[in-house]
Parts: sequence; C-alpha cells; structure tokens
Amino acid sequence: MFSFKKINFLIGRNKVLQKLAYSKTYMFYSMKMIYYKFGWLLKLIKKYLIR
Repeated sequence: MFSFKKINFLIGRNKVLQKLAYSKTYMFYSMKMIYYKFGWLLKLIKKYLIR
C-alpha cells in the first residue's frame, strides 16, 4: 500500500496529476459554494419534485 508521503511526492513530480488534483479540489469547493448560495433553491425544487 502506498504511503501518504509517496503519493504526495508523485503528485508533486507529475504536473498532470497536480493539475487534476487541483481541479478536483477546486471543483469540490466551487460546488460547495454554489450549494451554499443556491441551497434554498435546490431544497424548493426537491420539495416539489418529491411531492
């Protein structure tokens, strides 16, 4: 099994992996922000769709 340091080292070495990891975290945070901004809207839509 890979150690955490080894994975970090590989990500640091590989630019493509670095970009992918960054975009993944960036996407996660942007989705979180969108959810916080439009969470009430999503809840309303869910409420009407479930009914």
